[in-house]
Amino acid sequence: MRLRVILSIFLIIIITFFTYELGEEAIQLEKKYAFYSGSSECVDAPNVVSIEFQQSTVILPSHETLLIQATLKDSSGAVVGIDPDWSSDYGSITPIIGLQQARFTPGILSQTTIWACAGSVNQSITVNVIQGNVENLIIQASKENFSADESTIITLQGEDIRGNIFSLYPQKQNWTYPEGSTLSISNEITWSPKHMGWHNISVQESGIEAYLSFNISHGAPIRLSIIGDEMLITSDESIELQSVLVDADGNQWPVISNWSTGNSEASEWLTDLGDRAIFDGWTVGSWKIFSEYTYQNTGQFFASQYDILVSPGELNQILLDGHGMTFTVDDVLDLNPRAIDSAGNLIQNIQMTWTINGQVSTGTLEENEYVFSTETIGLYEIQVISEGGSASITFDFIHGEAIRLVLTETGSNQLTVKSGEMIELLTEGEDQYGNRFALNVNWSLTNGTGDMNPSSRGIGYYDFKPGDASGFVMMEYSGLGLSEQIVIEIKPGDVKKLRIEYEGELKQGNTVRLLISAVDDSGNIVSFCDANSAIVTSEIGSVIRENNQLYLKFKGSGSTTIDVGCYGFKETFYLQVEDTILWGIFEDTQKVIIYSSLLLMLIITILLVIMIQRSRREYEEYEENPQLPLIPRINPSFNMPNPVIPQLPVAPLPLPPLPLPRIAQPPLPQAVVPQQTEIPKVESNEEKLGNAMNLLGGTKLTVESQKVDEIDANVIEDDDLSWD
Repeated sequence: MRLRVILSIFLIIIITFFTYELGEEAIQLEKKYAFYSGSSECVDAPNVVSIEFQQSTVILPSHETLLIQATLKDSSGAVVGIDPDWSSDYGSITPIIGLQQARFTPGILSQTTIWACAGSVNQSITVNVIQGNVENLIIQASKENFSADESTIITLQGEDIRGNIFSLYPQKQNWTYPEGSTLSISNEITWSPKHMGWHNISVQESGIEAYLSFNISHGAPIRLSIIGDEMLITSDESIELQSVLVDADGNQWPVISNWSTGNSEASEWLTDLGDRAIFDGWTVGSWKIFSEYTYQNTGQFFASQYDILVSPGELNQILLDGHGMTFTVDDVLDLNPRAIDSAGNLIQNIQMTWTINGQVSTGTLEENEYVFSTETIGLYEIQVISEGGSASITFDFIHGEAIRLVLTETGSNQLTVKSGEMIELLTEGEDQYGNRFALNVNWSLTNGTGDMNPSSRGIGYYDFKPGDASGFVMMEYSGLGLSEQIVIEIKPGDVKKLRIEYEGELKQGNTVRLLISAVDDSGNIVSFCDANSAIVTSEIGSVIRENNQLYLKFKGSGSTTIDVGCYGFKETFYLQVEDTILWGIFEDTQKVIIYSSLLLMLIITILLVIMIQRSRREYEEYEENPQLPLIPRINPSFNMPNPVIPQLPVAPLPLPPLPLPRIAQPPLPQAVVPQQTEIPKVESNEEKLGNAMNLLGGTKLTVESQKVDEIDANVIEDDDLSWD
C-alpha cells in the first residue's frame, strides 16, 4: 500500500515537472511567434509595409562590432522615420535612437540572426561571427617529461576579446623548436625531440608568444661508441677517449665500461679511468682500443672499437625573415617582408625604403622580389623604413661549398724545404666566387717522404718535415670530397758529419768496400765522398784505391778505429774485426774447415793403405815359410832303442824360419825336457796406426824383437830321423 502511494507521488512529480517545462517552452515559443509573427511587441507603425537592410548576410570578426542600418518604408515607398525594435539570437544589440540604426556586438562564434520589426513588419539579417583577433594564447602538452624515443601532442588555443576559445594551428615558421627535432602540424600538433636535456618550444601568433618547457631524457641505447679527439697521434702524444651509449636520436651519455686493446703490448699504454681512458702512443703502428659494456636494464651487451694510428589598418610592424641566421654565398635569403597592423593583418602595397649596410637598395631588392644574395662573405644589415613602421635584421653570409682545394706555403710560397728543416703549409677550400676558408685535410704520403703534422696555429695549418726522400716529391691531400696533389722540392741540408758503411764481412783476411758519405742533421745523404780524395787510415789493414772505389783489407783482428777525412770533416769510427782460423790465410774460416777436413781424410786414407799392404806382405811371407815344430833334445848317455817320435803340434803363432843343420851321427834318444818358449807378440791396430804415423813423420818405429830360447840340442831334420 505504501509502495503504491510512493510510486503515485513520484509519477505526479515527474508529470508536473514535464508539464511545467513544456508550458514554459510553449510560452517562449508563443512569445517569440507573437513577437516575430504577430508583431505584438513591435513598435506601433501601421503605415510601415517594409524594412530594408543594406545586405542580408554579414561576416563579422568576433572582436569587431556591426552597425546595422534599417530603412522603413510605407506603401508608397516613402521612408518612414520610425526606429524599429531590435533583437538577436546571440550577442547584444544596441539601438541608436533617431537614426534607425543599431550596433551589434557579437558573442559566441556562431551564425546569428538579427531582427528589426515595426508594426506588423518583421525583417532579419544574418551575421556570421567568425574568429577575431587573438588576445590570449593557451598552450598545453600531453606530457612534459619523456625520453627522446617518444613524442608529445601540443594543444594551442586562442582566446578572443569575447572570451571565445578556439584551436590554432600556426604554420611552422611561427614556431621555434630545438634544431634536429621534428614538429608535425596537421589535425594535431606533434613534437618529437631528438636531443636530451631541457628544451623550450615557443610559438608566435597575432603578436602573442607562448612557451612550453620539456625535460627530455635519453632513449634506449642502440650502440656503444668511443669518442676521441683524433685518430692520428705521434709517439710523444696521448689521446683521451670516452665510452658513451648512443640512442636512436644520437643522444650520448657516458658509461663506465671495460677497456682493452687488441695487442698485449699496447695494454701497458692504456689507462682505464672508468668512462674514460687515456692511451699513450709509444710504438709506431696501428692500434685498436676496445670498450665493452652491459646495459643493466635489459642485459644487452655492447662493444665498440676505436682505431688509433702511432664540424587592413595602419602599419604597425614590418616582419622580415633571416634575422640572426647564417647563410652561405651559395644560398639566397628570401626576406619575405610582411607589413602588418596591430592585429597582425597583412597590409598590401606599402611603400618601403630599403637599405643594405647603410646604402639605399630599394630598386635592387624590388627587382629581385626581396630575395637577397651576395658573392661576398661578411655580416649584413638590412633596414626597411615605411610610414608608421620599420624593421632591421642582421645576418651573416659565409663561404659556400668548396669547388677546389688550395695550398700555400706561409713563408715564401715556394714549396721548397731543406732536409732537416721544416716548412708551414696552409690548406684552404675555395668556393665558386673565390672565397677561401681554412680547412683540415687528409694527407697521403709515401714512405720516406716525411712527416706532416697539424700546426699549433689552428685549422688548415700543417708543419712538414722531410724524411729520407730528396728532390721533387709528390703528395696528395683531400677534404670535402675533393683531392689535389702538390710537388715539394726537398733540397739537401748542410753537411754536419760523415758516415761510413762497409760492403762485406768484417773478418780478418777479408777485403771490404768502404762507402763514405756526408750527411745532414737528419742523416740524409748530402753527397758521397770521392774515393780518390777521401783520407782513410787504419792500423788494422791497408787501404786500396781501385776504379774510383775504396777497399780495406783486414790484416789483423779485434777492436780498432778507422779515421776518415772528407769535405773538411774528420771522423773516427770504431769497428770490430772477427778473428779467423790460420790467421786469415784462406780469408774464410769455412774454407779452413773444409781444407782441414780434406787433409785429415787424405791422411786416414794413406794410413789405411799402408796397413793393408803390410798385413798382406806378412801373410805372404808366412805362406812361403811355414813354421816347423820344435824337436826335443836327446840325451846321448841314455841308451834306448830309437823310439818312434810322434809329430809335435804346430805352434799357435808363426815363428820366423830357423836354419836346420844336418847331424852327422844319429844320436841316442833322450828324455824329452820341455823348454819355455816366448810367444811372439802380435801388433794391435793402435800400434799399427802409430807405426804408420811415425813413418809419415820421418821417425823410425823400434819394435822389440821376439825372443825365442834356442834349443841346445841339434835340430834333427825330418830326413835324418831313422832307426838303424
